[in-house]
Amino acid sequence: MDTGFESIKGVGPSTRKKLFEAKIRTIEELASASLADVTQAGIGEDKAKKLISEAKKILSQTSKASETAQTVQVTHEMKPAVRIQQEASEFPVRAFIAGIVVVLVLIAIVFVVVSQNNQGSLDNAAAVVNGQVITFNTLDDQYRALPDEFRQMYTREEILEQLIDKELLLQYAYREGIRVTQQETEERIDELVASFGISRQQLEQVLVNGGSSLQEYRSAVQEEMVLMRLLETIVSQRIPVSDEEVLSFYIEMNIEVPFGEIRESIRDTLAQQRAPEYLSALIEELREDATISVFI
Repeated sequence: MDTGFESIKGVGPSTRKKLFEAKIRTIEELASASLADVTQAGIGEDKAKKLISEAKKILSQTSKASETAQTVQVTHEMKPAVRIQQEASEFPVRAFIAGIVVVLVLIAIVFVVVSQNNQGSLDNAAAVVNGQVITFNTLDDQYRALPDEFRQMYTREEILEQLIDKELLLQYAYREGIRVTQQETEERIDELVASFGISRQQLEQVLVNGGSSLQEYRSAVQEEMVLMRLLETIVSQRIPVSDEEVLSFYIEMNIEVPFGEIRESIRDTLAQQRAPEYLSALIEELREDATISVFI
């Protein structure tokens, strides 16, 4: 029976047996289980929290990848060359971050999330990641800004863990030399303002009303762009896809466009589908090497 547990670090034969005996037999059931359900199976509270959190993350990632695979298959029957290239450029770089770092799905409303009191004081620290403070203001703002359906799925502690993951990825991106210029940031803000259907002046007023500023918003947008650029680098340069895998996908999808015209687009799509697993492993490595203190 394919439970999906094998994709969760820390679930070995003994833990799997305990979960089965507690009638938690799939990753979906684990994600929806309460902490009491899992601890009653004989699993420690800390480990139970981690298992439930990991199951939720994996389900979110899997859902995004599944939606993309289905879209690619359906649209191949329509206009394969055009649509697969569109999927290759649009898919997980944004969608999959929502699975790993759910708070970033809110970038479109980041101007109401930026905290006016995020000064990095240890007195207000929810966590410290390699010396970088994540304040309770940031945590509370992010949690309150979540849609109701997300608040039902995630606790404040889980959101904090994702903010820690985000900070680790940002630090890693900067070490890798990934940067976003001021001009690029301003252009991105112009795009966002246009998508909101408001002017710059109106944006600034919204920020002021929320107790924030354009500079804080600019910093938040720049961080989002750095993370997106990191993910683009991972997908394009660090996830191997063999020629055999590309050809197998081409045959399986029964694509009518000549193979040579679409080969690289298929390679990109397959790499994108593997991005969640790669990023999860990267975050795990970054956590192992990091100095993290949590005060919640």
